[in-house]
Amino acid sequence: MKKEFKITNEIISLLESYLVKPSCGLKNIYKNLIEYFERAQGYEKMPTDAQIKELQKILLANKLNTNDLKNEFTYLHYEDIRTLAIDFPFSLEFGKRDTIMICAMDSLPPNNFQNDLDKKNIQAWVPFSLIDNWNYQKGSAKANSKFFKILFEKYNLYVTDIYKVFFREGPNGTDKRSNQNSKYTNDLIHVHKKILRKEITLIKPKVIITLGNRSRDAILKFTNQTAQKWGDDIQSYNWIDDKTKIISIPHISGSANGAKSKIIKSLRYSHINGSQNEKLAKVIIENL
Repeated sequence: MKKEFKITNEIISLLESYLVKPSCGLKNIYKNLIEYFERAQGYEKMPTDAQIKELQKILLANKLNTNDLKNEFTYLHYEDIRTLAIDFPFSLEFGKRDTIMICAMDSLPPNNFQNDLDKKNIQAWVPFSLIDNWNYQKGSAKANSKFFKILFEKYNLYVTDIYKVFFREGPNGTDKRSNQNSKYTNDLIHVHKKILRKEITLIKPKVIITLGNRSRDAILKFTNQTAQKWGDDIQSYNWIDDKTKIISIPHISGSANGAKSKIIKSLRYSHINGSQNEKLAKVIIENL
């Protein structure tokens, strides 16, 4: 099943209006991501170090920095922060099918040393490294892709982050993240909500899936709902329109194995086989 990387002009315009607009235009940033995706899918075996470097060059063709941020996000240009990144939303499609919208928390770039100039740069990427070739991923990326593979067998996927800009505070070597910053998560809640609400209006998903506590809690903050405790089944909520269903599950990373196991070991799902993340994806499909 051949995957296609898709992004609409409406989503690009939305992001340029409320999030970031580089001088080269956000379309060029997406062109780089699409080129990376298409080249990565073409590899018939594990890419060599030289091929990986070529892929990385594609992403550096057009750079982003804090001067490109828009509206309420512009204050970040003047903050003492580092390791900035944006995981840009996008769709994986195979023809005309219903779309599942998957909401993660935010990006998580390496916690590397940066000088003052590098601190102003913003790394452009996509959630869960999904533009890499799924056949040659390793470790957590390989485990994560199994979840998306199962969902993609039946549905198109639109993957986005609740909080669009990631950053760290504090000196190199520390790890205080943007989702722990109350000004960013609380004072800017209206703009985070506005972007996500417009994404949902444009994408018209069959269902919204949140991964983990933080993305669930953030979206419930937007909808004024109270989070349930994790048990032996998925959690269900409603989006603001009272029409779009929200399904919340534990995060697909290994750190949430305990919460995931309660669901997939439930008697009602005993007929489902596969790895933990494959089972979790099948549980979602069964509940649609």
